[in-house]
Amino acid sequence: MGLISWNEYSENSEIEPSQEYGGTALKIVAAVEHATAPAVQNFNSSDPAGFRAGPSQLVILCVFLLLLGGSVATLVRRR
Repeated sequence: MGLISWNEYSENSEIEPSQEYGGTALKIVAAVEHATAPAVQNFNSSDPAGFRAGPSQLVILCVFLLLLGGSVATLVRRR
């Protein structure tokens, strides 16, 4: 089974837990897949994610930018 939406409330195709329905959609998907639904407690997707780029993400980004710049420089040089 492939799920294409998590919180598409505007399309009425959400499975994300909500205040109105709780984790009902997750339980239905779990039942269809013969699995156990995750326990959902105090879940609020409106809260900030709290993502902070650590050193490893910054290193990966720098390496990517260097590779991209090197590729562009090589293409320009060949012309």
